[in-house]
Amino acid sequence: MLFIFLLLITILAAYLYLNTNVEIIHILTLVVLAVSLIFTLALASWEFQLLMIILVLISTRKLSLPKSNQSSYSVSQKSKVKSQKSQKSCIKILST
Repeated sequence: MLFIFLLLITILAAYLYLNTNVEIIHILTLVVLAVSLIFTLALASWEFQLLMIILVLISTRKLSLPKSNQSSYSVSQKSKVKSQKSQKSCIKILST
C-alpha cells in the first residue's frame, strides 16, 4: 500500500512540475519527485524493479544509438583532419 501511495505522490509531483511556471514550485517538486521516486523503487517488488531496469536500458540504447551515415562520416572526417594536421606539423618541424 505504501508503494502505491508513494507512486501517486511521484506522479502528482511530476504533474505539478510540468504545469507550473513558478520557479520555487519547480525546485520543490523536483526534490519531492526525486525522494519519492527513490523510496518507491526501494519499496517496489523485484518484478517491478526488473521491469524498470529493462525499460531504462532499452530507452537509453535508443537514445544513444548514432545515426548510421552521419556519425561514421563525421568520425572518419575528424580522424583525417587530425592526421593531416599532425603531418603538417611534422613537416614544419622537419623543414626548420
